[in-house]
Amino acid sequence: MEDLWERGLAEASQGWAVVNLSFVIDARDFFHDFRPETLHCSANPHWENFTNLCLTSDVLRGHEGWELLDTAARAAMKMPKLKRQTLWTGGSATAVYSSTSPTPRPGNARCV
Repeated sequence: MEDLWERGLAEASQGWAVVNLSFVIDARDFFHDFRPETLHCSANPHWENFTNLCLTSDVLRGHEGWELLDTAARAAMKMPKLKRQTLWTGGSATAVYSSTSPTPRPGNARCV
């Protein structure tokens, strides 16, 4: 069942630049409007100002993790200023981490 508070936060955050909500909300709910089954029936939020986004989700440890990464990538297309999107989860002796950033432009490459 979706959490309306988390979806409301996704809408309220549209003017923000940096969002770090690790362990506050689940990335699945934050990106609800970008799931394949809801794409056709909702007006997707646009996050014009997001530069950095960090969220957590327990599904990254399971088979739903790939679907969440695909959904997050779809949402990133609505974030023109995005520099880094990080999704992660952690637990007892386990950690899963995914971080994406746009392709570097010539003269702007960086190794981390």
